[in-house]
Amino acid sequence: MGRLAIDCSHPGSAANYRKTTLDVTIDGRPVRTKWGVTWFDLPAGPHEVKVKSRYLGRTGAVQVVIPVIAGQQVTAYYRAPAIAFMPGSIGPVPQRTRGVTAAIVLVTVLVCAFVVLGLLGKF
Repeated sequence: MGRLAIDCSHPGSAANYRKTTLDVTIDGRPVRTKWGVTWFDLPAGPHEVKVKSRYLGRTGAVQVVIPVIAGQQVTAYYRAPAIAFMPGSIGPVPQRTRGVTAAIVLVTVLVCAFVVLGLLGKF
């Protein structure tokens, strides 16, 4: 047997994630878990791991095969995306948040639109 640790995090700016749980599926067996680190004792060998947040339905879905080594702990780091419905990130090192640039562009466009509408007297 070996141990798989899945360290799940989300962007600090996305506070709504804190209110949700995660769906983790290992080799087809679903487990609902919380943000942070969750440990799974598994037989040695490759395991198919799927993770997704329950925020706005199913957000940040990602799938990977992780080899678990007998007598050792393997850690996988999952990071939820900045924008709902984008894929998350998972890997052997802490992951960057996907969608940060898109979120900045979206907010900038919305702010500019409100400013323009305000100047035109439409808002």
